[in-house]
Amino acid sequence: MTDTEGMTEHGGGVERMPPQRDARVNARMVRVLFYLPGFLALLLLKGSNSVTSASGSQGFGVTIELLMLSSVAAIVAGMLISAGGVGKRDQDAASRTGVWAGQVVMDVMAFVPLLMAVPPLFHSLTQIGLSGPPDDQSHYGLSELIPASAIVPWAVFELAGYSTLGYVLKRPIHVLFVVLVAAGTVGGYVSNRNGWYTTELIVDGVIVGVLAVISVVCILALKGRQARLDPPSG
Repeated sequence: MTDTEGMTEHGGGVERMPPQRDARVNARMVRVLFYLPGFLALLLLKGSNSVTSASGSQGFGVTIELLMLSSVAAIVAGMLISAGGVGKRDQDAASRTGVWAGQVVMDVMAFVPLLMAVPPLFHSLTQIGLSGPPDDQSHYGLSELIPASAIVPWAVFELAGYSTLGYVLKRPIHVLFVVLVAAGTVGGYVSNRNGWYTTELIVDGVIVGVLAVISVVCILALKGRQARLDPPSG
């Protein structure tokens, strides 16, 4: 492989393509991200039958929506990964970038909503398992954010060069994206725990909208770079 292989010049700068990824490993991750959020949503729905307060049941809504988004996005990621071509002949830009595009969807649209759903999910489960009056749950406090500490290794994954997004997004935008996800995760949890459900809907809606835009932009950018890198046919 030469030093210029996998690199294109566009708009006065050099564009890098991500290294080749193992489609089989990504397919296994698709299965994990499909089943896990669905299982957690079913667990929450089953346990919610014992919760009689209207505010508690309303708080479950956004959490379940995030979990379902994560599960469905994993299916889309699997579709993109399966679109990747095998071998080096008779492939177009889409088939050459299928695995990368699937990784983008898994990273952005599958894992991030799961990460955002975990703290309010844990809070809801503590309510379900609570046998005393509601005030007794105050001792949990910010410890309910412990499951969301997974955002720390995820941020390292994103910013240390392991993520496919790092090859598409400019560094300041990539850092801003990570900070926005962290702020949205904490903001959504705080809103859910205090019963500010309208605020929670706004915060989660804005984050999900950003995730969707970034996914589309990155997928199209990867395909466009590959098309410029491939030699013209004929």
